[in-house]
Amino acid sequence: MPSSEALRIQKLTAILAVALFAAGCDDDLGPGAWDQSRPDTIQLFSLTRAEYQGLPAALDLVNRAAVVVESGVGVTWDFAVTESNGQVLLTPAGTFQGVESVAGIARIEGETFESLTRAPSDTAVYRRREGVAMEVGRVYAVRSRRYSLYGQGCVRFGKLSPIAVDKDAGVLWVELLRNPNCNDRSLVPSD
Repeated sequence: MPSSEALRIQKLTAILAVALFAAGCDDDLGPGAWDQSRPDTIQLFSLTRAEYQGLPAALDLVNRAAVVVESGVGVTWDFAVTESNGQVLLTPAGTFQGVESVAGIARIEGETFESLTRAPSDTAVYRRREGVAMEVGRVYAVRSRRYSLYGQGCVRFGKLSPIAVDKDAGVLWVELLRNPNCNDRSLVPSD
């Protein structure tokens, strides 16, 4: 028969295990409630223009943030605004020399921002090595770079829609809704 000390240790171990399990329910590995009630509005400046150096030109989908690419080592991002043939493009990080990334963007046909409820599961529809022209009123599914969360490989999915594209100035404004849960393709916030 175990001693009273051994029983106390077993009880404490069981209590700690339950507490750790309960705490784990609040991390973003499993499905969790979204606290993002409205899409983010993000302004990005063309990376190809020298006059915009020091301004946010990239989108970090993992952290839902605009990023200044030139700010140095350790800066992570998934897409940058570039220009080509008079078009403003959202260009995946993997397009740039020396950057390895699975970040991708897919133009979605026949859907609106509100009606798109799930990111595509077919990885072939996501462009990873070329920019995609941004058009007001279109909706795009986006997939982030791969990152490690508690030792698990994760990507984040979201949807974005350009709300303004200034081709002359090389500036893009998008609305973005990103699922906070690891590897979850749902694009509908939960209650």
